Amino acid sequence: MSAIATPELLTFDEATHAYAFNGVPVPSVTQILKAAALINDEWFTEYARQRGKAVHFATQLDDEGDLDESSIAPEILPYVEAHRKFKADTGFVPEMIESRICLPQLGYAGMLDLYGKIGRQKTIIDYKTGEIYPWVRLQLAAYTQGLTNPAAIQRMAVRLKNDGTYRIVSYPITDFARDLADFLACVRVYQLRQEAGELIA
Repeated sequence: MSAIATPELLTFDEATHAYAFNGVPVPSVTQILKAAALINDEWFTEYARQRGKAVHFATQLDDEGDLDESSIAPEILPYVEAHRKFKADTGFVPEMIESRICLPQLGYAGMLDLYGKIGRQKTIIDYKTGEIYPWVRLQLAAYTQGLTNPAAIQRMAVRLKNDGTYRIVSYPITDFARDLADFLACVRVYQLRQEAGELIA
């Protein structure tokens, strides 16, 4: 199953964070998890959102060899250092960075942070600058569907901290089928709520 069967048909509106495939709106993974009441962003702050965005951009540039450290805000640099320490400690080698996926046949789209290898183990990673919540395991299970042999992919959430350290939460491969089934149940909840007029795509 390919991430995007026809990439040119996928569009993304940065301002509204909205995906569309062939002109038809497609909900994101996080929209689906919110609709299923698994994500409560009531206490998420604009500062935290902007910090996360800045950290993701800086680590992407760092992975691509294009980071100018003098351009990084002082409060962001420790997160970049944590990213570098994680890679050095684990030997993680990225193959995909900040990559959009679209699975219209399953009813969702999204953006995975990192995919690559730790040793010979294919691994998908989601970076967090705040807490790692229980729904992240479903988020990562959803993203794996855009990759080859998803049931064999190691899923990891990595919290980058403002002291230059990190924390890993790994989700067992043996839990993958359950986590994917739970996410697809959330997709159906989203669709039912949309059909009932409770949601706008």
